[in-house]
Amino acid sequence: MKKKVLPVIFIIAIIILIGIIYVGQQFVQKFSYSNDIADFSSYFGVTSSEDIPIVLGTEKLEVFARNTDGVYYMDFNNVQTYLNDRFYCGTEDGILVYTTPTEIISSVIGTNSYTVNGADEQSLEYTISYYDGDILYVALPYVQKYTDFTFEGFDSPSYVYIVNAWNEQTQATVNKDTKLRIKGGVKSEILESVEAEETVIVLEEMETWTKVETARGLIGYIENKRLDNIQTVTPTHEAVYVEPEYTSLTRDYKINMGFNAIGGEGGNDSMESLVAATKSLNVISPTWYALSDNLGNIRSYASSDYVTKAHALGLEVWALVDNFTGPEGVSTQEILSHASSRQTLITNLIDQAGTYGFDGINIDFESIDSSYAQSYIEFIREISIACRANGLVLSIDNYVPMNFNDFYDLEEQGTVADYVVIMGYDEHYAGSEEAG
Repeated sequence: MKKKVLPVIFIIAIIILIGIIYVGQQFVQKFSYSNDIADFSSYFGVTSSEDIPIVLGTEKLEVFARNTDGVYYMDFNNVQTYLNDRFYCGTEDGILVYTTPTEIISSVIGTNSYTVNGADEQSLEYTISYYDGDILYVALPYVQKYTDFTFEGFDSPSYVYIVNAWNEQTQATVNKDTKLRIKGGVKSEILESVEAEETVIVLEEMETWTKVETARGLIGYIENKRLDNIQTVTPTHEAVYVEPEYTSLTRDYKINMGFNAIGGEGGNDSMESLVAATKSLNVISPTWYALSDNLGNIRSYASSDYVTKAHALGLEVWALVDNFTGPEGVSTQEILSHASSRQTLITNLIDQAGTYGFDGINIDFESIDSSYAQSYIEFIREISIACRANGLVLSIDNYVPMNFNDFYDLEEQGTVADYVVIMGYDEHYAGSEEAG
C-alpha cells in the first residue's frame, strides 16, 4: 500500500510545483518592469523623414521644424505664432523684415545676409530664410537674434527643445536611477533613462505615478516613490535678447482731439470759427493728406498759416492722412505691400512736417483687408520709427474692435504708436432725418 501512495504523492507534488512556477511566472510577468523602448515617431506624431518634432516649454507641438545643413528652421507662420509675431514677410519684395524702435532689419529670402536701415550689410554662416514650395522657413538662430528664447537640438530621437517662458513651476529631484515612461505603468514603454539627482518639472501628480518633463524636454511618467524634494520655484534666466523699449510721445494730460474736415485748401479758413464753438479742445487734426498714387505719394492741403493760428490758440496739430479721399485707382494694398512705397509715403509725410511745422501724424486708413493686414502693421511700425526720430506724435484711427477686424492688431499698435483712437462715435449723412 505504501509503495502505491508514494508515486501519487510525487505526482501531486510535481503538479503543485508546476502550478507554483506558472503562477510565479504570471506574477512576475504582471508586475515586472518592461524594458521596451518607445516608438518615438509615434510619440511625436512624425509622418515624414523631414519632420523635426518641437517641444515648446512643457508642450509637444503638433507642428515641426527642419534641420537643414545642421541649422534648425521653423515655418514662418509658426515663428509668428509661437515665438515672435513681429517678423514680417514682404512677399511682394521677397524679403524678411524685423523692426525695432529705431531699426528696420531686412534680409532677402534665400540669402545669408541682412541690412540695417538699408545699409550696414552683415553676413551670417547660414541661410537666414528659404522657401520650400509655398512655405517659408526661418532659421531659429536668426529668430533668436531678436527674441528671448533658448533651444537645443537632440538626436536619437531627433527633436528640438525650445523654452521661451520662465514662469513659476513645480520641480522634483529623482532619488534613484529610473525610467521615464510614455504612460503611468510598469509595462509602459521607456522614453529615456533618468539618473539620480536629476531635476524634473512636475506637470501632474497621480496616485502612484507623476507626469513630468525632463531636462531634455521629454514628457512622460515616473513613479512617485522615485521623486523627492517637490517644491515650487521660479527658474533663473539670463536673457538671450532684451527687447528695446518703445518710447512714446504721449502727453501728461488728457487729449481732446477734433477732426477738421478740410475738403480743399479753402477749408483751412474754417478752423478758427469751428474751434470757437468748442470747449477743452487741445488737439486738432486737419484732413490734409491722402494717398495719391501707388508709389507712396500724397495729395496735400497743408497750410503754414493754419498751424500758426492753431498754435496761437493753444492747439497741437496732428495732420491726418487717409486712404479713401484720393483719386480713383490708388491701391492701399499695393502701397503697403512694398518696402519702397512704404518708405516714400513715410518720407513724404515727415518732409511735410518739416515744411509746415505740425506736431503729429494721424493715420486714418480704413477698409484694410486681412489679406494685407500684416503689411499695414509693418507700415505702422516703420512710420513709428520716423515719428519717434523727428519728435512727432503718431496716432492711429481704428474701428470699434470686433472679431472680424481684429487683424488691425490694436495690441501691436499700442506698443509702437503713441495713441490708438477708437472711432466709437455714430455717424450720419447730411440729409439724414435722424442724428448719428
